[in-house]
Amino acid sequence: MREIIVNLKDTILKYAAAKNHTHNEYVSSEALTNHINTSGSASQKGHMQLDSDITFEGNNPVAAKTIYSWVSTKLNDYTNTSSLINLLANYYNKTEVDSLIDSINNRLNKVITDWSGHSITNPKKTTTKINKLVTSGYYLYDGTNATFVCDPDTISYKNALIKVEKQSNHIIQHVYSTSYSSSSQKYKLDGRIFVRHGYLTTANNGDTEYHWEKWYVSHIPWRERADLLKTKGSNVDNGSFKIYECTAGYVFKWKQTGTNNAYTLPMTKYSYTNVYTYKELPIMNGFIVGNLMGHMDVRIVNDAFKVRSTNGKGEVITGVDISYFVPRTN
Repeated sequence: MREIIVNLKDTILKYAAAKNHTHNEYVSSEALTNHINTSGSASQKGHMQLDSDITFEGNNPVAAKTIYSWVSTKLNDYTNTSSLINLLANYYNKTEVDSLIDSINNRLNKVITDWSGHSITNPKKTTTKINKLVTSGYYLYDGTNATFVCDPDTISYKNALIKVEKQSNHIIQHVYSTSYSSSSQKYKLDGRIFVRHGYLTTANNGDTEYHWEKWYVSHIPWRERADLLKTKGSNVDNGSFKIYECTAGYVFKWKQTGTNNAYTLPMTKYSYTNVYTYKELPIMNGFIVGNLMGHMDVRIVNDAFKVRSTNGKGEVITGVDISYFVPRTN
């Protein structure tokens, strides 16, 4: 005589409903979703026991992935923690889903923190001036007109985007600067990016002290800088000298416009004369390039573009169509 120790099928069915299961006390996956989205409540450990006045259709038993799918959908619909908790409590016994609620709380709190600001697409508005903006995050400066200096320019950060990075007491600030638009009558992003490093210390009286390095260029789009020009030298053709700027530095372009691009020397042999003076630039002083075939040397200093020649005063040098690049020091 055989003794049945355990009936595996019966044991399994005590805890898991078969796929083709018609007992009213179990809910199908599609019926669960319909039920949750309409009315009623269901909660019991082991199986999902339904209210007697609720009718369900379908033959698929409730599955964890169905509940997970539903909760995930609701996470996309509800960004407010309390709204989602209240919604869940309407259909479940709250004491049985505390761990789920805690998990949702933690996730949503993180989402809410990100969405309330401090993301590159949703920066937090601030009126804190740049020198005291040291909490990590993304900001849109919404205070009164404010500027900082990055030679040779004064930079506006009204309506600018600001990114602050922090490690221990060290700070890195990135500013996406703005310029005033006369047509729009407001400050708009101009494509330039500036960066600087600083660190914090605490004074004897407990106050925070801010220590900032100078500003550096992170990115500047290629552009002509006619605003930098000051005084044209003798015999230099009108409009023949230009300065261009980019992230790496400056390009000086001199092209005489007359016949054979000729330039009549206004100075004595071996003496420098100014081709153009300009606003002082952040470049190494005394950049010299020789052109033996052209009988001239070019010297570029912080505030002037100069030329000299082996020819004498009143003589002509031709083919003056030259460009020089000088890297920036910031």
